[in-house]
Amino acid sequence: MTLDEKIAQLGAVWPRQVSTDDRFDPQRAASVMPPGIGHITRIAASTVLAPPALARFANEAQRLAH
Repeated sequence: MTLDEKIAQLGAVWPRQVSTDDRFDPQRAASVMPPGIGHITRIAASTVLAPPALARFANEAQRLAH
């Protein structure tokens, strides 16, 4: 892990920063968190997404993180 990646692990972003129309947007996420991110905070508490959509959002974010 590079120093920039390690530093990025200390940060967080809100779901609205990495989404478009309540869907996870990989291109937007890549521009917001290029070296990575510690976590996307409070997905369930800061959106109006139903549980299946929350799971899709989290799964897509996790795929980008790998």
